[in-house]
Amino acid sequence: MDEGHTHSKMFRRDDEVPFLDHNNDDEEDVPKQYNTRSHSLAYVALLHCSFALLYAVLTLYMVRSSKLQSDTPFRPALQDLDVSFSSRQYGLMRDSSYIGPPSNATDASWIDLFSTMSIRVSDAELSTTQQSSVALPDGGYLAWLGVYHELHCVKVLRKMVYREHYYPKLDDSGLRDRQVHADHCVDLLRQALMCHGDVGSLTTFLWDERFEKPLLSPQRPLHKCYNWDGLVDSLGKRVVEERELDMMKRS
Repeated sequence: MDEGHTHSKMFRRDDEVPFLDHNNDDEEDVPKQYNTRSHSLAYVALLHCSFALLYAVLTLYMVRSSKLQSDTPFRPALQDLDVSFSSRQYGLMRDSSYIGPPSNATDASWIDLFSTMSIRVSDAELSTTQQSSVALPDGGYLAWLGVYHELHCVKVLRKMVYREHYYPKLDDSGLRDRQVHADHCVDLLRQALMCHGDVGSLTTFLWDERFEKPLLSPQRPLHKCYNWDGLVDSLGKRVVEERELDMMKRS
């Protein structure tokens, strides 16, 4: 595999990041059939928590209540984004196409979610956020909207839950690398949620005669959320095509 192809995969297949050895081709390691060996309770708990975080991440950058004062008013990083909001309940786990054992349908949902991840930004837009990035062959600079980094981290944790499927040939060194990556993602999500998590709803509890302690209530409160489809549509003209990503190689 040549260096240019390997480097470009870092941006298209978002689970590959500089923490890891990009010479590992995960796709070659994936077996045709998923191994249905049971996972530990810890893995199941991690999966549940990861997707609770997914739903929380999709409410990022909420407009603050008028009672919440901030020195800096809310402003998206890119001024042409469609930033509109609506109130809705989170979906039920049973209806989600992003969870469960690996399958073609589930993997396709994740691939589609990241179709607008790699975008083109201008020098002026980078200056506004006081950041820099690598130049793109056709002009502009490569970037991810912050929410995609956080969604990427949810995907990383999901793939670690099902690592027998996604990384069946992983050796001890490779496992350590991915554990470091997963730890990075856990802490990034922690900080993201503490920075702009949901303070507009309550999680409540109930009694169940089968248990001595209160349980989380299944009631689903309303959340103030981005119009995700509108946001994605507004990114469309900025998306960097794979052809251009393939051209990127450190000189």
